Order: sequence, then C-alpha cells, then structure tokens
Amino acid sequence: MGFGKVWEKKLKDNKGSITVEATIIVPVVIFTLIALILIGEFLYQQSYIQSVADRTACRGAEVWNNPSKDMIMGYISKDKMKDVCLYWRIPFLESSKARNTKQSKIEEYTKYLMSRVSILDKPETLNVTAKMETDYIVYKKIRVTVEAEYKNPFASVLRVFGLKDTITIRVHSEAVVNEPVEFIRTTDFALDVVKEIDNGVFKGKGSEVVTDVRKGIGNIFEKIQDVASGAD
Repeated sequence: MGFGKVWEKKLKDNKGSITVEATIIVPVVIFTLIALILIGEFLYQQSYIQSVADRTACRGAEVWNNPSKDMIMGYISKDKMKDVCLYWRIPFLESSKARNTKQSKIEEYTKYLMSRVSILDKPETLNVTAKMETDYIVYKKIRVTVEAEYKNPFASVLRVFGLKDTITIRVHSEAVVNEPVEFIRTTDFALDVVKEIDNGVFKGKGSEVVTDVRKGIGNIFEKIQDVASGAD
C-alpha cells in the first residue's frame, strides 16, 4: 500500500473527529475576535473620555476666577469685567449664582467635546458634573466627572453569557485653580494694609510683624506651586 493510500485512509477515519473539533473551536475563535474588537473599542472610548475630562478640568481651573470668561480661549469682553468678584477666593463671599454659572459652563463644554469624536454611537445617557472638590482661600481644586452609558453592539450575541445590554464608562479628573498673579497682587495689597495700620497705630514698630507675614505668605505660595506642579 502506497503512502498516498495510507494518508487517504487516515483522513477518512478522522473525518468525524475533525468535524467535532471544528464545531467546538470555530465558535470560540469567533467569540474571541468579537470580544477583542469590543474591548478595543471601549478602551479607545474610555481614553478619549478621560482626555476630555482632563481638558475641561484644566480649562475650568483657568477661567474659574470669572464666570464670564470664554471656556475655549479664556477671553472676556470689556463689558463683562464687572462680573469679576474681587473676593471669589473666599468661599462664603462668592455668590452661588456665579459658582453655578461656572460649573454649568464646564459641564456644557464637556458635553460639547463629547459630541465631537466617538468611535461608538451616541451614548444612551451622559452625566457630567463639575464641582469644587477642595475649597480653601489659598487652595482650590476642581473635579470633573463624566459618566457615559453606551449600547453594547454585540448585546444579542453576548446576552447568553450574562452580559448587560449597555456598558458604562466613568472617569474623573482634577485640576488646581492656580492664579499666581492675582495671589501676588492680593498679598501685596494685604501687606500694604498692614503697613498702613503699623504706621498709623504702632508708629512703625510693627515692621517685624510685616516681615513675618511676608515670609509666611511666601512659604504658602511655594507650597501651592509644588502642589500645582504635582497635579500637572
């Protein structure tokens, strides 16, 4: 018996087992490919949403000192300068209306960026929140949270494995409100006030107090810069 006939006989004998193996392996391979495609799509979308949250948090921190500033360029028209609150750093002196306006602008800007690029369809639900996470006079931090729920494109296939029809992506980002120019200006103003009080009340004997205040504020400013650099 030649080699060809022997090989042909083995193929005929193994024909049934090959069919059974193919029935088991092929669906597994197809399911694996679908899962890899699905995971890749959602990883890309999560990365994009994270970049949106990072961008809006940074922009929100930059324009937080005035509710009329433009979110894209930070531009403010001359007639809107009256909206500037000189005491916006002090939590209980900032009006709730101004704060709500700034938070709404950040949220709307986030939704605008979310609508520009997406590898998936439009989200079933989209929730965006922007708030002041840490609110002190010398240190403020904004937190932006984005939660998007997308329809699972392979829901009909994956439902048998107990997976949901939707997949939720939730990310957040934080940024420190850093206004060094205004902080220095406010510090100089406070020191001038102290000097005037010293000259009028203590007749110039409070110079040591002014020096200590300047040194203390300088240390605070250095710490704020370190925190801001670490957040970046």
